[in-house]
Amino acid sequence: MCGAGEFPEPQNVRKNAMSTGKRIWIRADANEQIASGHLARTLSIACELRTMGAEVRFVLADDKSREWFLALTKKAAEEKNWRVCVLGIPYGMPERELPLLATLAKEERPDWILVDSYAVSPDWFSKLRKALWDDEKTCSSPCLAFIDDERAFDPDVDLVINYDPDSENLERFYHAASVRLLGPQYAPLREQFADRRLLIRPAVRKILISTGGTDPFGMTEKLFSILSGLLPALNFAFLAPGHPRVEKVADLLTDCDLAVSAAGTTLYELCACGVPTLAFSMADNQALFARQMAEEGAVTYLGDVRDGAVREELAGKVTDWVLARSSGDDPESELRLREQEALRMHALTDGLGSRRIAKALLET
Repeated sequence: MCGAGEFPEPQNVRKNAMSTGKRIWIRADANEQIASGHLARTLSIACELRTMGAEVRFVLADDKSREWFLALTKKAAEEKNWRVCVLGIPYGMPERELPLLATLAKEERPDWILVDSYAVSPDWFSKLRKALWDDEKTCSSPCLAFIDDERAFDPDVDLVINYDPDSENLERFYHAASVRLLGPQYAPLREQFADRRLLIRPAVRKILISTGGTDPFGMTEKLFSILSGLLPALNFAFLAPGHPRVEKVADLLTDCDLAVSAAGTTLYELCACGVPTLAFSMADNQALFARQMAEEGAVTYLGDVRDGAVREELAGKVTDWVLARSSGDDPESELRLREQEALRMHALTDGLGSRRIAKALLET
């Protein structure tokens, strides 16, 4: 299956003057069940790895994941010819992958296998490590790395990545991996978010309304209705269903002065751009993440909009939060508040997480 599933060998890859000679496999997937987040964040890491001179191959479960990969990298696939291998095994059956992964790895000898999947179990990595060894044990097996955002188990890997905000609790949780990349500084954002310059304007002129890929509670319309009447010159930007897809998201965020956003990766992107944010949640994992971000002082947490009481108080809380930063009653105080929030956000994550991860993989 892998031969049929590959793109051509890369021809025009941007590399450092000296190639590292390292081979990195990325085992990730995307489909209707898990969406595209795993592939999106590993693509960010892959771009940094290739810039540093590594050879990168994506290993996907099935053709459905390959379709999502192609959709996600429409331009990148044409320009960079990513190497992609399709195992031909349905997603969610990681045990069936083990012998095939081991056979392929013995042929190509990758230095690292970076796994990003919700499907793997606590003993899967141990089984993979065992399967990777030759019967004669003539060569050492690849190192294993895992991107974890569930904290369901302490994985048997050489390097673990978790970029949740509560880095102290993360340190207490992970013990098996000898290298632990923990905390928001390792958030693998896209290259466009790397080391953005903060831009704090004297007055608020544009607000971002973001709900992500879905909006089951109609928050886009509700928030626009609340905010559109507050200040006469206020403009709006949207990252929400029903609005045009934005490719240069970092430029869009930098052009905004405030944001009201659903919790998710967008919060880290807003941190990298230093846009003061009022966050809300629509799912359990979003609620936990939003609370953690609020505890770090990065955002203000509005609450979970699945709660009727939160929806009843929505208009008042959103109005108060925005006017405290934009009413014009005390311009110096409002500007100082936004500056302080932007600096705290940018201190949490500067958009260089993918670069730090790639460097760790190549230097460890």
